[in-house]
Amino acid sequence: MATGLNLLNLSQEDAALLLSWFFCCVASKSQTHDVTITLPASYDRIQRDMKAGETMQGKDLWYKLGVLAYLTAWYVGCFWMMGIVRSGWVMELFGVNFNMVEEYVYYGLAGSIGGTLYALRLFHDYYHNLTERWLFWYLLRPIKCGGAAIMTIILFQSGILLLQTGDSMISKIGISFLVGFGYGKVMEKLQSLTEALFNGNKNKASVPGQPSPIQPESNDDTTPKG
Repeated sequence: MATGLNLLNLSQEDAALLLSWFFCCVASKSQTHDVTITLPASYDRIQRDMKAGETMQGKDLWYKLGVLAYLTAWYVGCFWMMGIVRSGWVMELFGVNFNMVEEYVYYGLAGSIGGTLYALRLFHDYYHNLTERWLFWYLLRPIKCGGAAIMTIILFQSGILLLQTGDSMISKIGISFLVGFGYGKVMEKLQSLTEALFNGNKNKASVPGQPSPIQPESNDDTTPKG
């Protein structure tokens, strides 16, 4: 190409300017012929679904981390609270004298520890299947188990439930932990006890002309049990 330019008796500067002009014309010509690619209508829908999926994954991750932090705080906090009460550092809280209810505080905390440990185990096993519908199950689990542990010990001490707990506080704390860990089974036993005490024979529920009692719906999902 340089030989052809020399035949025109052009200087090197003129040749460079001519080549620059040529390449600019080629570039502008190619820009005037844009290629239009028509994508299928489902492409936009796929993009929207992908963005929605990424948003949901981020949302799921955050509330799963929140559940984990909540259960961990309960688990560690109950042990810490046991140590605080045992040391005598807190003598009164919200108008309640801890010296009068100290042992029941231990029972409630032990029940919450058992319930929280059970919830942490299920959180580990069903992490990928956890949905928002089970958030309240995890939120209420430590509270329900703590209250159930206290009342179960009272039922044992009153003689309504036949189990010799002894006078040792350690044994009662151990029972409270088991009540929290097996909260679902304990509730079934308490329901049977309630029916035996106040409802008579539960087989007499089917009376001609009257609808049968509503039974709780079964749930076959891989979800927390108990």
